[in-house]
Amino acid sequence: VDTVVEKDIGIIPSGTNPIFLCRESTEVWEWRVRNLPYPKDTYLITIDESSQELIIRTTNKKYFKRFRIPAMARANLPLDRSALSHSHSNNTLVIQVSFASIVMRRGLVALVILDTISMHADGVKKAALEALSSRVLDGRGLRIGICTTEWNKEIIDALRDGAIRTLTAAGVATDDIIVFKAPGAYELPFTASRLILSENVDAVICVGCLIKGETMHFEYICEAVTQGIMKLNLDTGVPVMFGVLAVLNEKQARARAGLEEGGHNHGVEWAQTAIEMAQLRARTAKKSAAKCPYHVIPACPFVWTTALAVLGYGLHLVVCRKHN
Repeated sequence: VDTVVEKDIGIIPSGTNPIFLCRESTEVWEWRVRNLPYPKDTYLITIDESSQELIIRTTNKKYFKRFRIPAMARANLPLDRSALSHSHSNNTLVIQVSFASIVMRRGLVALVILDTISMHADGVKKAALEALSSRVLDGRGLRIGICTTEWNKEIIDALRDGAIRTLTAAGVATDDIIVFKAPGAYELPFTASRLILSENVDAVICVGCLIKGETMHFEYICEAVTQGIMKLNLDTGVPVMFGVLAVLNEKQARARAGLEEGGHNHGVEWAQTAIEMAQLRARTAKKSAAKCPYHVIPACPFVWTTALAVLGYGLHLVVCRKHN
């Protein structure tokens, strides 16, 4: 009787089947296919454009594989044939995809797109400013106040002069342009309030310049001045223009004062807006005065209500006295 002896021989990987391995570095994705003994010219590495997959095939039809690069798919980066290379040695096929070149190429395209968008945005802004500056307004008979600060004198003077030129060109008399000076931007709301109380103006332009420094002072002053000027508009009924530049550096301020090549003087738009708001105030003041019951006593319902109440109370007193 033959004796059968069971042995645990185990299962070991085949030494002839291809083994597919992946490795990543800082510049390339690399795949190694071991146990491929064919010459280098046997291998064809292609890209399927529709599925964005790499395809490995051999001319002798002994090996075929297709695979994707998940990281590139997540980043929406298309495969590029120029970034693909392969080599073969020691029965191992090595495939490399240089993602650095792909990202760089896509980055250059993105920069071109961003530059085009930026140029388009600059063109739109320039066209908008030109359209605003070309408005034809009639400022005859208006009285406009201007409050300026003493800081950043060159910039403030340019903005003020731009506003004055625009006002006079629109027909505002030189004597009807009143200029008050404030030490700094923080004092602008108070200065504007005193100008409104003392000069009977139709509108006020507050001109200032805040340049960001290293501390929080910039943010606090910006907020305080903004709120102060807004409150003046609502409390006084006189339009007060916010002509305070809030910029990150002096170059930005100079450009917005028309002192840099390609810049534009924003004092022009502030003056034009002041004229428009003064005219709006005049129109609405006439309409409200015509309809306001306080200015036409017989039309005021409170007068009649009060009169009837007094009459009723008087009749009540008369009746009470008769009964007594």
